[in-house]
Amino acid sequence: MVPGRLDGPPLCVRRRVLADIRGGGCNIETPGGDMGVNFDPLQQHGHARAYGSHRADGDPPTIAGWFWGCDLALDVYDHNPTAEEREAWLRRHRLEQALIRSPPSSVWVTFPAARVGAPDRAVKCSAERTLGEKNGAVSRSDLEVHLPGYRPPCPGGFYEHMTTVDLYELAVVGSASAGGVDGARRVYLHRPTDEQLRADGRARVEEQAEAARREAEAKNFADTWFRPPTGAPREDTGAAAVRALGLDPATATEDNVQAAFRARARTGHADKGGQLDMGELVRQRDAARAYVNARSR
Repeated sequence: MVPGRLDGPPLCVRRRVLADIRGGGCNIETPGGDMGVNFDPLQQHGHARAYGSHRADGDPPTIAGWFWGCDLALDVYDHNPTAEEREAWLRRHRLEQALIRSPPSSVWVTFPAARVGAPDRAVKCSAERTLGEKNGAVSRSDLEVHLPGYRPPCPGGFYEHMTTVDLYELAVVGSASAGGVDGARRVYLHRPTDEQLRADGRARVEEQAEAARREAEAKNFADTWFRPPTGAPREDTGAAAVRALGLDPATATEDNVQAAFRARARTGHADKGGQLDMGELVRQRDAARAYVNARSR
């Protein structure tokens, strides 16, 4: 689905799926090339956001280019969108374009409170549109958020205390993920309410607990998988049978095994008043003979 004329009905065009791509997505045909779409939202919601033309290092814009994904925001549906879905898309599109034309110069960012589990605290931070010379491509939907401590780096240096959020998500939802940079969790277009700060604080605790659980699972798996064997190594069954007959596995011969078997059979047989398990004795003899014969080869 792409914009139609001005604020008129959106245009829906059927396109082919060209191929699967690494990371759980697919390539969609467009007039100027292929365009990548994430499978997860497409399967969960029946539609997903994709991006059209790109500009890189002063090159003229082209249609498509999922890797750069910049100028034209498209929605991809796995079905012919209904009239209600088209109207909902048009409402989202108007909000998105309004924020694109007039991006905010400041936003509110939530950070952890001093006490675990307490509501997050909101800090007002400056923001500006991402510029091509910073990341090699002009992305209309990217908004740089300058976190506390941010300073413009020297030429060729790295950007620190900065995160990037999606203007489209910010326009429609009112907030976007801050990516966890410097502990920041959410970026809000307007000052968050007390309830939103409490919700962010609770979500932060849940996320930390989930991260700790996953870390413990990974450590347990690593410890179990790579744990060295404990205790003495298990002895070979044949060697254990030789020892059970009172012989040394290193020097015993087949004649020694037979002689030890007969001696135990004579003294331990029930006819002689013994209580020896003859079946077990025979199994020991056979295992011991096989062991000494294999050792002598």
